[in-house]
Amino acid sequence: MRAIIRISLWGFMVISMLAGAWLALSDNTYWQLRDQPRWHFSPTQQQALKLIESPVVIEAYISNQPPLRRSIKNLVSPLDQHIDDLSLKFINPQTHPVDVQKRNITREGQLYISINERGTRVDIPSPSTILEAIIGLLPQVSQQAIHLQGHGERAFLTDVAGSWQASYQQLQARGVVLAAIDPNKHDIPVNTDLLVIADPDAASLDAADEVQSYLQQGGNLLYTTDQQQAYLPTWLETLSGLSVLPGIVVDANAKQYGLEDPSWLVIELLGDHPMVNRLEQAPLLPQSVAFSVNHEATNGWQRSVLLYSSENSWNETTLETNSSRLDDDEQRGPLAVGWLLERPYEERTQYIVILGDSDSFQAQYRGLAGNRAFHEQLFSALLPKTLAQQSTLPPLSDQFITLSQRYLYIIAGLLLFALPAIGTIAYVFYRRRMRCRYHHAG
Repeated sequence: MRAIIRISLWGFMVISMLAGAWLALSDNTYWQLRDQPRWHFSPTQQQALKLIESPVVIEAYISNQPPLRRSIKNLVSPLDQHIDDLSLKFINPQTHPVDVQKRNITREGQLYISINERGTRVDIPSPSTILEAIIGLLPQVSQQAIHLQGHGERAFLTDVAGSWQASYQQLQARGVVLAAIDPNKHDIPVNTDLLVIADPDAASLDAADEVQSYLQQGGNLLYTTDQQQAYLPTWLETLSGLSVLPGIVVDANAKQYGLEDPSWLVIELLGDHPMVNRLEQAPLLPQSVAFSVNHEATNGWQRSVLLYSSENSWNETTLETNSSRLDDDEQRGPLAVGWLLERPYEERTQYIVILGDSDSFQAQYRGLAGNRAFHEQLFSALLPKTLAQQSTLPPLSDQFITLSQRYLYIIAGLLLFALPAIGTIAYVFYRRRMRCRYHHAG
């Protein structure tokens, strides 16, 4: 009888192991314990996905690895609710070398997503990379930036001293459509995403009805001035509540950075806005002016500082370049040399950026220190993001487990003492029971 029971137990264990292995390899059922879904679609993205009429094909280059294939299938399955014609194909890269070469597949686990004749490779499959790849294959509306001219501004794409040619060429490489317009001769196009006013002559834009009308329609503005002709238009002073401090900002810390000219500012104090707070290298501004606060911003604008000079800086108002003293009529730092104004407009945020430096956008200064990264962050925020550039993942509230000290002690006690004690007690109980059984049988 005992032999039959023992054989039956062994047979049950073997069958259970085989059944479990089969389920693990073939069944796609899974449980996901999350407070938020892995996929997050903005209303604009949902609408764009629903309008896709052509078939969307996702090719997953995975060999005969059922767990990996199952995870990719589970990852892609939420897209079925938003895309009418979506198909997922698994291709073994070892048996399809021609497709591997054609799609430029370099390792297992990569995806290739195609819509009609257009396609793109996804190196690391995730909700954000897959969604951005699909939307990136859709026709995108070009972004447009207008450079204002006719008021002594910096040169547009002409290779002359002070020109912003290098910065604008970088925008062109991103697909941004550029144009230069004199508002006295032509209207600002209604589809303009960003208007740039780069260092205009003093008192040249005090009217500028076209620019003010552009702002009322929700457009973004980048306004820069400089120490040679420091100037804020009257309407911009009223709107922002700012005015230009007299003089040029100098920094007593310049020599610590190997700079002989104290008017070169190493910007280590940054604002809290995402436009600048992620910069890993400090921008370097050659000869900048600062701004003072006169009153609160108007028309619903919220104002914050982007760039500060150091605590050992001040606005030097004397003409002597060798002056190194803070006079009574000068203001000690930190001084704000860059400001941001923002307000909600329809379903997005409208921005105005005011900078006291225009030289850092020139070719000879753009590559210094953190200037290039700062400009990229600046233009990325000022040019409205396309569908493919929109962030697809919201801040997750369930990505970390936060427990109080009390619960940590309870969990530690369970893991260190309770669980081992349960196993020990069960073993002792089993041994005592077996002894009692053999004792009675004897």
